[in-house]
Amino acid sequence: MNTYQNQRSRPIIIGAGIAGLSVALRLAVKGLKPIVFEKEAEVGGKAHQVHIHHESNDYLINGGPTVLTMLSVFEELYQIAGTNIHEHLSIHPMRALARHFWSDQSTLDLYTDLDQSFEAIHQFAGSNEAKNFLGFHTYTQKIYDSVKDIFIDAPKPSVKDFAAYLKPSILPKLYRADVHRSMWSAIDQYFDDPRLKQLFGRYATYTGNNPFMTPATFNLISAVEQSGVWVVDGGLSKLAKSLEELILQHGGQVHKDLGIDKIIVHDKQVQGVRLSDGIQLNSAQVVFNGDCQALFRGQLISGDFAKTPVITYPKSERSLSALTACGIVRKNKAKLLYHNVYFSDNYESEFRELESGKYPTDPTIYFCAQDRREDLKVKDSELPYERIFALVNAPARGDELSFDDAGASLCQKRIETIMNSLQLANFTASTWTRPNDWNQRFPYSGGAIYGQGVKKWNGNLKRMGAKSKIKGLYLVGGTVHPGAGVPMAALSGKWATEAMMKDCLSTVS
Repeated sequence: MNTYQNQRSRPIIIGAGIAGLSVALRLAVKGLKPIVFEKEAEVGGKAHQVHIHHESNDYLINGGPTVLTMLSVFEELYQIAGTNIHEHLSIHPMRALARHFWSDQSTLDLYTDLDQSFEAIHQFAGSNEAKNFLGFHTYTQKIYDSVKDIFIDAPKPSVKDFAAYLKPSILPKLYRADVHRSMWSAIDQYFDDPRLKQLFGRYATYTGNNPFMTPATFNLISAVEQSGVWVVDGGLSKLAKSLEELILQHGGQVHKDLGIDKIIVHDKQVQGVRLSDGIQLNSAQVVFNGDCQALFRGQLISGDFAKTPVITYPKSERSLSALTACGIVRKNKAKLLYHNVYFSDNYESEFRELESGKYPTDPTIYFCAQDRREDLKVKDSELPYERIFALVNAPARGDELSFDDAGASLCQKRIETIMNSLQLANFTASTWTRPNDWNQRFPYSGGAIYGQGVKKWNGNLKRMGAKSKIKGLYLVGGTVHPGAGVPMAALSGKWATEAMMKDCLSTVS
């Protein structure tokens, strides 16, 4: 008999991504002994690693997010569990944010130190653009400061909450949040150099958005990154495994290679789940960590609530997907940092193609050279190859049989061509992941790896919060408030926990 068969009325967590692990740990600390079910062999969700065996050597390559921002979110999570994150993980601050390349052979490094970035931009584009950068940074910091209290450091606001937040100074707050124009329009006002416009426009893609359509509010991402970026030894999958260990230590359970077939609902109240092995497990509290579209498009919910959508948003509001590659190249003298971006020659054309549902013919490419961290010495590894993760934005159409595989093949060739130009020839033992592969891993997402896209000022208000329309069914992850990104996913677990505990108290009273 499986260990979960005798359990009754314990919270059930569906999915062990960062959000699912966050809510599970919080519940475990409160003594509620949650049970986590993960259909994959390891926890972490998108924070996963790809194993490559080559020439009798093993290489583990990060196949998802590669760094942490907003470290305080995770420091708080570990403190709640009665420990310190640095006792469990080796975490290092990054000095250089990224190296940026253009086809005219120009390059620019940006840093977490504002003065270093100022000097680099001064050398790259002149004194005026360096001054413009400082003005842009001040602008992005003001956006972050103006919205963090309601859109980040709090549960999902209702329209009423948002209206109350704006009073009595509606216009100044809207002005500081810059909701009325696109990211690109704002960036265009600050910079003259087209390369710098591309560079700062790229921050939209960190949440799977289009800088030509996404509200300028999202320029705050630049401020978040400027405030600090950290890399974790072993990758973010190591963070996920650390959270799993803490859940177990606090009385929770984590079952891997075991998914959920149905969420059982009766009389608009969740009753439990039916597992993929056929066992039904009763619980009055279920947390879903996945793309919310799966709750109705995939008919995951059974019972009398099955035909009522828990959340609906059209495919046009999906975030971007990606074509990614994990592989190795023989160690060489290529001038790369840990993070690298090679920009397309026509950024606007690239996003027009993405919006039309096509792979870009001239894509911007992100490379993570995982063995080129500042805190690592060259001799730290005696293996002859170094690890490379590459990513190109792609449309979230991975659930369509007619999706253009030929476009993916052209993108793959483009990535390999650029790698050759960067002295990264002979990309070996590579594993490619297309939007249809992401869709298979995260069902009914279309391959969108950042949840829901935002194209209008009220896009964040349209996100689901922690509570669904079904009593006892709670939601976490990138498709719910506060949105995409590893720290945001962790925060969604915080708000789900608060909602669950509040509901429990109201039931008792």
